[in-house]
Amino acid sequence: MSGLIVKPRSRIFHGHEWVFSSEVKTFFGDPQPGDTITLKDYRDRPLGTAIFQPHSQVVARRFSRRKQSIDHEFLQRRISQAIELRENYPTLESSPCRLVWSDSDGLPGVIVDQYGEHILLQVSTLAMYQKLELIVEVLTKLLSPTSITLCNHAHELVSEGIPQETRTLYGEDQKTFLTQVGSTHFEVDVYQPESLLPLQQLDLYNSLHSHAALQQYIKGKNVLILYAGNGALATSCAKAGATKVTAVDRCEHTQTLLKRNAELNSASIDSIQFDVLAFLKRCDSHYDAVIIDLSRSTVPTKKLKDLLKNLKELHTRSLELLTKDGTLTTLSAHPQVHQRELLELIVDSAVSAKKTLRLLTTHQQRADHPILPAMSETCSFKGYTLQLAPNR
Repeated sequence: MSGLIVKPRSRIFHGHEWVFSSEVKTFFGDPQPGDTITLKDYRDRPLGTAIFQPHSQVVARRFSRRKQSIDHEFLQRRISQAIELRENYPTLESSPCRLVWSDSDGLPGVIVDQYGEHILLQVSTLAMYQKLELIVEVLTKLLSPTSITLCNHAHELVSEGIPQETRTLYGEDQKTFLTQVGSTHFEVDVYQPESLLPLQQLDLYNSLHSHAALQQYIKGKNVLILYAGNGALATSCAKAGATKVTAVDRCEHTQTLLKRNAELNSASIDSIQFDVLAFLKRCDSHYDAVIIDLSRSTVPTKKLKDLLKNLKELHTRSLELLTKDGTLTTLSAHPQVHQRELLELIVDSAVSAKKTLRLLTTHQQRADHPILPAMSETCSFKGYTLQLAPNR
């Protein structure tokens, strides 16, 4: 088996499962994109088996510490283990649910989401994409779904040599279907990625309905939601008892989805199609609660420095719109901004807005998104709810 030798002090020696291009000492054999390869340390000791992609910054992603092939038996074992893990969480809803979460479940680049009898599949690594038929076969056997749809929209697919596409892999072609979270219904359009429900938000949705600690921040309040997307969060706030919900998003398609989902739940939402930062600069209204939802829609930027600058302005202007004792909730899936960094950014924004904040709640991803402590990449969702402290 072909492979590569990893340099000393590389991240894989500290628990990480990836080998970056700068950490490769040399290659042996003739590994090709999508191959399964052997990893060795600088003393020629085996480190396990990985998938190979020389055109990516991450050239190897380890999926086993022993010699292992990606065959039907392996895929069935790993997917079965992932499903069993979710079944062992009694408080975790069975649908919607993320059944497979990429590297955290030992299947790099594979994401399986279950919406009732429908399965949505994402495969973002070439090695796993080459095993697509086997993956579908295993999912069909284990779950007996009505449909399995491939939803490959991610930008990184280009470097992997994988087409960006949406297509039915099993069952009838399902362009849309309904799903339910708690007592709230949502329409999912599988051909529009903006409509897919960010599963990381489900704990917050459930909290809005069942946890008094969070519901009290919404019930009877005038709520502003920024980057509202398909309206899932706006609808949840309306059903949690908010007196008024204003939802802002610049995308025309998501505005259509937002209105549709509001109608499904008989929820009253004031939707505004506008650039969020431009809206904040012009806004002269005040709100009891502001929710910045960056779990799907993001502040457009390429450089980390510009991203942090935009996020600071976003939070500063949001804080300036809060009424006395108002709350700010920030939900983020930015891979470049970690949990602690997000809190520091919020604190810095509060200083600029001349506000004092107290922390009420920390939001983290659900148990169906298991985290590998040595890999920050597996911790995608983070958030905080904070409240303005009385004037000092």
